[in-house]
Amino acid sequence: MPFTFLAHQAPVIPLKLRWPSRFDGVALAVGTMAPDFAYPLDRTPLAVEAHALPGLFTFGLPVTLAVAFVVRRVAAPRLPRLLPPGPPLHLEDYEILGRHRHRWWVVAGSSVTGLLSHVFVDAFTHRRGIFVRLIPALRRVWLEVDGRKVPGFEVLQYGGHVWLSVAAAGMLLWIGRRRWLLDETARRRTAWQPSEVGAAARVRFAVGSAFGAAVAAVLVVRAPLGFSASIVAAAAAMAAGLLAGAVAALPRRPA
Repeated sequence: MPFTFLAHQAPVIPLKLRWPSRFDGVALAVGTMAPDFAYPLDRTPLAVEAHALPGLFTFGLPVTLAVAFVVRRVAAPRLPRLLPPGPPLHLEDYEILGRHRHRWWVVAGSSVTGLLSHVFVDAFTHRRGIFVRLIPALRRVWLEVDGRKVPGFEVLQYGGHVWLSVAAAGMLLWIGRRRWLLDETARRRTAWQPSEVGAAARVRFAVGSAFGAAVAAVLVVRAPLGFSASIVAAAAAMAAGLLAGAVAALPRRPA
């Protein structure tokens, strides 16, 4: 599952919805993706086994904290104002993530929870997963497609990716329709103010986004790092393009 969005977020979104003050949603979400960020390093001297326990803390935790910091301090105050507003997702509401702060232990605990959630899901769906090794049924052939025998863990990997992605998308729709991200004070005002985003800002955002998309397309088509690593690198390039475009387009809105 080199694409960790949206499937890996599905198990942790309910934690944030049930106990909003006990979990940092940004750190949770980033943590569920962070182990796969190591794929582009596989063929370099910096290669790390980010899915093993030591790698979770030497690579996964620092990366999660760093990316979560960038999301809250750089992306959230800008990017939502450049995305399509209104129902059903109400993406403009995500700007509020840049204004909320959690205690350091909440951020750290949420990061670790996200990381462990990723490894737990992979344990059932990857050849080297601990439950795949312990449960013979997961290694047996469940399906045969065009003469190719598909073991149980692969069925869970691809089938689970689809269903978990659908579940996560459903929860995001619920969050948007309920305007769950906003507190009562914020609900009384209009979160989206299109007059603040001019044509020039949108052009700069479009240029940055297009550049990121172009780099991502090259990485996917040429796959210079291998399939999984190239997919992760492409997703990172796309995210970097969006972020660069948002930073170029808009100043940070004051807290």
